[in-house]
Amino acid sequence: MPNARAGCYLLGAVLATGCARSELKPALPSAPPNALERPAPAARAEALPSAKEDLQSLVLRVFSGVSKLRELRPKGSIRTKETTREEMRAWLKDQLASEVPPEVMAGNAAFLLALGLVPADFDYAASIERLMTQQLAGFYDPKTKTMHLLSDLRAEDRKATLDHELVHALQDQHFDLERLTAWRSDATDEQSAVHGLAEGDATSAMLQGMLAPGQHAEDLPDEMLLAQAESSLGNSPETDVPNIIKRSLLAPYTDGLKLVHWARRRGGWASVNELWRRIPASSEQLLHPEKWLSDERPESVAVPVPTPGAPPQTVFYHDVLGEQSVRILLEEWLTRSEASEGASDWAGDRLAVFRSADVWSLAWHLRADDPEAATRTRVALQRGLLASAPQANVSLSAEQVQRLVRQQGGCRERPGLGPIAVLGKGRSVVIVAGPYRKQDGHLVSASNCHSALAWARAVIQ
Repeated sequence: MPNARAGCYLLGAVLATGCARSELKPALPSAPPNALERPAPAARAEALPSAKEDLQSLVLRVFSGVSKLRELRPKGSIRTKETTREEMRAWLKDQLASEVPPEVMAGNAAFLLALGLVPADFDYAASIERLMTQQLAGFYDPKTKTMHLLSDLRAEDRKATLDHELVHALQDQHFDLERLTAWRSDATDEQSAVHGLAEGDATSAMLQGMLAPGQHAEDLPDEMLLAQAESSLGNSPETDVPNIIKRSLLAPYTDGLKLVHWARRRGGWASVNELWRRIPASSEQLLHPEKWLSDERPESVAVPVPTPGAPPQTVFYHDVLGEQSVRILLEEWLTRSEASEGASDWAGDRLAVFRSADVWSLAWHLRADDPEAATRTRVALQRGLLASAPQANVSLSAEQVQRLVRQQGGCRERPGLGPIAVLGKGRSVVIVAGPYRKQDGHLVSASNCHSALAWARAVIQ
């Protein structure tokens, strides 16, 4: 999903997943019943903030404990700011506008719309803003070196939020998060890896702080933590936010946590620091640590060509999305394991959104490690994108999918959004969608499958 994690450019924003006013902790709700042993009330009171303790003193005290737990020495001071939820929403809106170029936000919205995942009137930026405002408990801003904390948090939630966020402060002091998280063109995949490492590191440390002495966060089952996190975010009050955006905002926490726990099992926090010294080059390396070990790098894929001889011809937005984004998309109509298999052995990709006046289209060229992997990806994409409705193809077998593709010729006509085609050749898979025209508040197809298939073949050459 391209930059659905746009809010994560504001690195450190903790998705509280419904826990800002509950017993739950930021980013992940809880461990299994006996995994977390809560301290006795007297001992616990010493760790939690008291009514008389000011925010700066609390942050300094927790920072000292977090640095020992994470085994990174503080190298500088941290500013602190307590803020209301409305102030946080205003700050978040300003940051989304200033940190992420407008064409990126518009390009993301066009991507979702062209694939039929959101309605025509969907407001991408407002959707992220609403969801993050509801879910944020606090965040560390690497640009101003400031710890922002929501003012209405309970003592337990405040402590847990600080446990997570102050790890981001340590990351910034040791590894320069401001530089690593600054927006760059064609870098969604690279920055997905950075965000995953950062959030996995902070979440693992937070969980470690919740455990009884002698227990280790990396021993908790990864799939259990994933299921709990997804369940919690699924209960978000923002029911009108598409699930693909919710999953995309959660992915850095869950995928990153699996990577960090893999590293901790290998060699403790020192191995996590090795990841920071040689940051995964792609979300593929984030998801498959063995590819980080072998330093398997993404292949460069050219920006797709526009539809031959017809508008739109201007590239409005282009990006590299990565394996994680492919998986998140496939989860719209497949199980997580099926989606992971369909996205696996990704080798590179390039998305282009085209616009000329009110005419829009997109082309996405994906490349796999081998033809067999490309076939898996193509079939998985065809299962959803060529169905009459995106969710209708879940039960289709591979044979049924291929019969459907043969009947449709690899393309489906859509009266509003224009044709959508999915073709494969060798190690490549190409999706083209549109063109469509925005006309008098409505969407009108500006092409047909004959033209779409010709365009897909031009892209895949």
